[in-house]
Amino acid sequence: MKGACRASTVPTDRLVKKATEFLQKYEPVRGYFLADSGGKDSSVARELCKMAEVKYFAGYSNTGIDPPEVVSFIKHNHPETVLLRPKENFYSLVSRKCPPLPGRRWCCEEIKERVGIDLKRFYPVHITGVRAEESGKRARTQKVEITRRMGVVTIKPIFHWREWHIWDFIEKHKLPYCSLYDEGFERIGCVTCPMIFQPNQAKLNIHKERWPGKFRAFERAVKKWYDRKQMVDCPHGSFEKYMEAYYRGFGKKKRESKEKQTQMFREEFGK
Repeated sequence: MKGACRASTVPTDRLVKKATEFLQKYEPVRGYFLADSGGKDSSVARELCKMAEVKYFAGYSNTGIDPPEVVSFIKHNHPETVLLRPKENFYSLVSRKCPPLPGRRWCCEEIKERVGIDLKRFYPVHITGVRAEESGKRARTQKVEITRRMGVVTIKPIFHWREWHIWDFIEKHKLPYCSLYDEGFERIGCVTCPMIFQPNQAKLNIHKERWPGKFRAFERAVKKWYDRKQMVDCPHGSFEKYMEAYYRGFGKKKRESKEKQTQMFREEFGK
């Protein structure tokens, strides 16, 4: 099982107590909407809801480009989770709009956030497994947020947990988790997400070898967009060279320092 260096000495049991109290404090009359991604973090958030004995409705945005192993895990281990599908599939959106970029990830909104929007608004308080440690962008968000465009409140009960806390909790409570983690996959989000492989070519190659069909479908969709835009003046010269540049990444994003994340954690738990 994977784990991370124990960057904090705050015991898991203390975090569990704090998280269950947090969930009980904000429990709405109708219950929460739990965003179940099939990953280890949302699985922990789901278990915490059960421990806190709060009401919740679990939904999974079935993007069509997640690893098949994730979908299978949810179906077999989280049978109460409802699979929600976008009105237009990812490949159709790519050919109509453009391939997603790190600075222009329209896909997150189209095939995740807005999927089942009426249902999500019926449960206006959402739970996610987002953690500050995952990225600088996530670390800059708040533990409780109001999403203006959707009119919902999002709470993050494990926001300040470290990765070792997650695995410690999973081991103690014998929670099932997706087999991809044991195969070396640290993140199990969308297969063709540019945030995963740009500019990490090693991860790109691993994903291409594991799920070649999804990359073929993705490239066919990009080709339709490329041809429709008649990108004869594309600085890359050809579609093939454009895809090479796309996979390499058109730029690097800045990340929050580990020191900043550590400071936030200490402020939350007094360590």
